[in-house]
Amino acid sequence: MNRQLYEAEPHDDMRCKGAGTGAEGQCRYLSMKGMIREGFLEDEPSNHQDFCPKHGKSRAIAQQKKEYHDYLSGQWQMELEKFASSDKVKSLRGELGVLRLLVQKTLEKCQTADDLLMYSTKLASLAMQIEKLVVSCDKLEVRMGELLTREVALSFASSIISILQEYVKDDMVLDQIATKILASFKDLTNKELTL
Repeated sequence: MNRQLYEAEPHDDMRCKGAGTGAEGQCRYLSMKGMIREGFLEDEPSNHQDFCPKHGKSRAIAQQKKEYHDYLSGQWQMELEKFASSDKVKSLRGELGVLRLLVQKTLEKCQTADDLLMYSTKLASLAMQIEKLVVSCDKLEVRMGELLTREVALSFASSIISILQEYVKDDMVLDQIATKILASFKDLTNKELTL
């Protein structure tokens, strides 16, 4: 493309439609149509022929950016639809993993105390997002029955001991089994259960 600019007559209808500089309201150069008319430029297909090469280029770049954005939006829409149709749509664990990974990668960038200070706002924001997501995740899992509440775990342990009572007649052995079941629960959750 010819990047040279050619001045147009003040009242030429082929003048660039772009904004001028200084006191001029309109660009003083010939549009690409005008350049074609005057023989300075071969006919090129362009959506921006009402502008000179200077103003037309910025509009062409803006158009390319818009087309790229529209393409990405379409891609994101496809991804969103894929996630929405997933069986794990109500699980927040993947999102929680992404946030934790972002914290890790941000901390890896911090080589000095100044770096840590520079990223402190981002890290604090990520920490708050993680906290909210953990709370939401727990509520969702309890609501969906994927997380054992203390009451459910206690009821389950009682059921196991009741089943064992049918087959184990020695009370001392039964007490030892119950103690080990409760200790096992404590090891897994760091919380004590009492029957």
